[in-house]
Amino acid sequence: MIDLINSNMKVQIDEIHRLLNEFDGSKDLEVLVSSSIVGSNALSQAASQGIKCRVEPYGKDFWKIVLVSNS
Repeated sequence: MIDLINSNMKVQIDEIHRLLNEFDGSKDLEVLVSSSIVGSNALSQAASQGIKCRVEPYGKDFWKIVLVSNS
């Protein structure tokens, strides 16, 4: 699991974009973020690249983005 909770929103979005571009689909990838906006952006970017993605609450104030493997 990659924890980006303490990074600012720009860093979180940039890192999600990088991870999406490098995602090979061999295993699930989980990323913790502090904003639902980052999660919404990840869903949109993943869909445009044909990657299955889900965003779910994590604790009280955070979000978990999961890039879903092809298996």
